[in-house]
Amino acid sequence: MLDKVWALNKPAYAVLSPIAGVVGPLFLVLSAIMVSITMGWLRRKLWAWWLALIVLGTQIIGDIVNLVRGDLLRGIAGVVIASALLFLLAQREVRDQFS
Repeated sequence: MLDKVWALNKPAYAVLSPIAGVVGPLFLVLSAIMVSITMGWLRRKLWAWWLALIVLGTQIIGDIVNLVRGDLLRGIAGVVIASALLFLLAQREVRDQFS
């Protein structure tokens, strides 16, 4: 049933499906990290704020890689959105909410 979702991103399917045994567990670890960040964020923990900064920074790097590879629409949209979120997250008023 979930295989039909891959129709939304066929190039990713072509790259990831041959190495599914490796990336599957990695995506599971990534999802656990994201759940942990979310729980910490909701509790306004400082470590969650830092991890959110790291995740957004990593996202920006990935979007820049998309730009270099020629995927202009995804790259530009990703850089703009992730940069805006990173900018908002780095505001002192937001940072002061976490302890």
